[in-house]
Amino acid sequence: MRMGWLALLTVTSMIGSPGTPGASPRDTVRSPGFDVDVIVDGVPLTEHAARGRHYVEALEGREYAIRLRNPLGVRVAVALSVDGLNTIDARRSSASDARKWVLGPHETVTISGWQTSSGQARRFYFTTEARSYFQWLGQTEDLGTISAVFFRESV
Repeated sequence: MRMGWLALLTVTSMIGSPGTPGASPRDTVRSPGFDVDVIVDGVPLTEHAARGRHYVEALEGREYAIRLRNPLGVRVAVALSVDGLNTIDARRSSASDARKWVLGPHETVTISGWQTSSGQARRFYFTTEARSYFQWLGQTEDLGTISAVFFRESV
């Protein structure tokens, strides 16, 4: 069996709306109810907790998707990044400045890859650091990190 490396999975919820002065993280790693699952072959990967963080095993060459769940009765915006780049526009930015996915009340959505247009995505897949696009760009500081920051809609 080929062992994979571990991908860091972070989930943060914010009070207020994106760009709201004073909006601050409620939790820096896991926020109750706000779920982010890494899905391979339709099955969520098992999360492993260590050193106050959550990890999933990343098996080289496997495609994956990211499932986001909004537990609230209001809309939320989610800044989702993989390897430090936003999944909508592939840009590096702060969570409050990033383009966001909008989820309706109690909605669950599965993101299968980098958005290349409104209807198409380039699939996510696990690779080695040496073969990664980000290694070629010299931007490896966030390699292996999947981050979702949830913002509650202001009412």
